[in-house]
Amino acid sequence: MLKDMPFTVSPSAADYIAELMRLGASKPQLAGGVPTLSFALGMTEHGPDGRIVQARDRGFFHVGWDDPHQASDWDRFRVAGFELAVPPGTLEMLRGQNLEVELCEVKGGTSRYLVARKY
Repeated sequence: MLKDMPFTVSPSAADYIAELMRLGASKPQLAGGVPTLSFALGMTEHGPDGRIVQARDRGFFHVGWDDPHQASDWDRFRVAGFELAVPPGTLEMLRGQNLEVELCEVKGGTSRYLVARKY
């Protein structure tokens, strides 16, 4: 059952989430997963040669696909027109916040991250 969101979503975050959901829908390997909105402490992306091409040492929210069993007890919300399961810890971090897109300049372009800010 979908619940009322205890957080808001900016138009740019809604557009980015919708883009990620469309991308996920095109990947057959994600077909059995449950779309989720989760928190990551940071990330490191490596190029084909193993060198770090991008890193973020601050937390951010992301859309992913989890095992249905793992996400079975998580609250579900309609975010940007899509049903997303949200783990309890992530939900507490989002409570009373506005989900927004943060742009970061990186070598070769711009990266987008979902962040929460007090509204």
